[in-house]
Amino acid sequence: MTRLVLAQPFIRRLGQFPNQDQKLVRDAVMQLHLDVVSGGRPRPGLRWHGLETPNLYSVSPNMDYRVIVYHQGQDYVILYADHHDKAYDWASRRRMEVHPYTGAMQVVELEERTEVITRVTEVTEERPFSSYDAEYLLQLGVPERLMQTVRHATTRNAHILLDLLPEEVAERLLSLMSGELVSPPEPAGGDPFLHPDARRLFAVAENEAALEAALGGSWQEWTVFLHPSQHRVVERTYSGAARLTGGAGTGKTVVAVHRAARLARAGGRVLLTTYTRALVTHLEEMLSALNLEPAARQRITVVTVHALARQISAELGLPHREPEDNTAVLKARFAQAINALGISLTPEFLLAEWRGVIEAQGLRTWEAYRDVRRTGRGTPLGLRGRQDVWRAVDHFRAGLETSRRFTWRTMCEAVTDRLQGEPARFDHVIADEAQDLGPSEVRFLLALTDGGSDHLLLAMDEGQRIFQRAFSMKSLGLNFQGRSTCLKLNYRTSRQIRELADRVLPGTIRDADETVEQRLTLSRFQGPAPEVRRLPDSEKEFEHLGRWLKDRLAEGLSPAQIAVFTRHDPATTAARVQAISGHPAAVVGQTEDAPDPRFVSVSTMHRAKGLEYRAVAVVGLNDEALPSAQRLAELTDPGDQEDFIAHERHLLYVAATRARDWLLLTYSGEGSRFLAPLAVTRPAVD
Repeated sequence: MTRLVLAQPFIRRLGQFPNQDQKLVRDAVMQLHLDVVSGGRPRPGLRWHGLETPNLYSVSPNMDYRVIVYHQGQDYVILYADHHDKAYDWASRRRMEVHPYTGAMQVVELEERTEVITRVTEVTEERPFSSYDAEYLLQLGVPERLMQTVRHATTRNAHILLDLLPEEVAERLLSLMSGELVSPPEPAGGDPFLHPDARRLFAVAENEAALEAALGGSWQEWTVFLHPSQHRVVERTYSGAARLTGGAGTGKTVVAVHRAARLARAGGRVLLTTYTRALVTHLEEMLSALNLEPAARQRITVVTVHALARQISAELGLPHREPEDNTAVLKARFAQAINALGISLTPEFLLAEWRGVIEAQGLRTWEAYRDVRRTGRGTPLGLRGRQDVWRAVDHFRAGLETSRRFTWRTMCEAVTDRLQGEPARFDHVIADEAQDLGPSEVRFLLALTDGGSDHLLLAMDEGQRIFQRAFSMKSLGLNFQGRSTCLKLNYRTSRQIRELADRVLPGTIRDADETVEQRLTLSRFQGPAPEVRRLPDSEKEFEHLGRWLKDRLAEGLSPAQIAVFTRHDPATTAARVQAISGHPAAVVGQTEDAPDPRFVSVSTMHRAKGLEYRAVAVVGLNDEALPSAQRLAELTDPGDQEDFIAHERHLLYVAATRARDWLLLTYSGEGSRFLAPLAVTRPAVD
């Protein structure tokens, strides 16, 4: 039976073309599909042409573009598309091969491209794979023609080699470099395109409708391909709570959505939740792309944690209250407690202790607060001091109760208490961006299920923690040993952007349980070098931004593919972006509505979480804005200041990793301390 297979490199490259060129290439692929499935040959207008590489052919949508096709027997594999010379150069350096051990179809880059790796190494350099014998590396999926290159690679240049290997092989070797034990996959016969190792690279279009759906979506939106490590998390049955980690762009959200769909198809009631409304919109869009059958889709609830807690609070008949998380208002409440109790602590200190210790660790009783380690707090407290704090907290809580108010976390606590003994509302809970949830929210999520199989999956990245101080998961009874997976392949961000963003973070990141997070990741594509630009003043900064925006639009990007992030005041930034670029700009993230695709998106760096764009500019990165000098001055405790600076560092990492292909970071005057590890592109004035 004749069939058409789409390869990941083709879909990824197609998404980078201007819209009119995408349509041209899609139409050519659809014409080829119609020709070959009917048993005929490609029509003359496609200019079907054999290449020097065995079984590789080209199709010509016009005189400029070429689509590279692998054809053998009944299979037509759409491998790649590009301008004439670039397409043929890509094809000349690759072979399609069935791996002799795994049985998976692979796209293998020729060794000639990688010979430089083995020729420039020094004898004293560490070779991370040289101690493994060739048979074991072959069982891991290393192509035979690249075996010696792999064994001679050094720690310094291994990332170049890993860029060239098939994804599943690169991930296994990256795990070896991390010190993990890697077991070879079971060899499998049968269709090499349907082998687990090939599923992330190839998708078989079973009919015309499936082909149209795949060709109609951009690479970011199309979630047909799942890497084997992602697929294992989607399909696995966990006996207890599980955790999924990985750096920005490694596909945690994609896994969360696919897993929610799989559990719903099996009949489970699924909660897919996260921290912000913008992320909820993103999750709903991804679910829509999966085209779930209506019955399964109805079994998935997508909502923020706090919105769900408020909804259940009303359903349970808890007294109607209003949220009150404003800093000034809460500080005033603690000032009232100080006056009423006659204690010598300041409102600022009490609010910081409330947020940084009591709420951050979910402490509900005096005994728990008395014995807790006040990690991250610089001002010591003896027993008497702790007693004064707790008296003030009791007064504070009573004041909230009397005035029918709550903080979001006290609301989660109240709802959790009332859920005890109630029937489970969900069979499965999946929380994306879970690093920004506190213990009160996690306890609430645990109370929503009966604790059975697959009851909780937390997808998280400590490097993106910007809202919540780290706390011990073990203190909540959660132990992820044997049920934790770290994703290592980055699918969203180019290698150049990922490497720059990684330099923003400290070398080692630990969670509150002292677990070291391995952050070795590998990007699956390359792009232009990020630009870090210093300008003499704000006007020059926005003039440069305007030129940058015009260049991106001239290159064929749509406004919906571009975003500008700022630390403060997105409305003013949006007005200036519109003025200097001549293109409409709008603030996103303030409502639950999806952004208007006709507008360039503008948002705060905090609201950037979970969003993705082909081009991102982050402006105003001076030392007053990041870390926020105003906020830093409000913090009197050294521990609070240190924690805030860490969150601000993570904020820059989050904003930078929203970009797929282009990244611009600008500032005027003295730059943020977080830019110190990054090379300034051109410090001179334009």
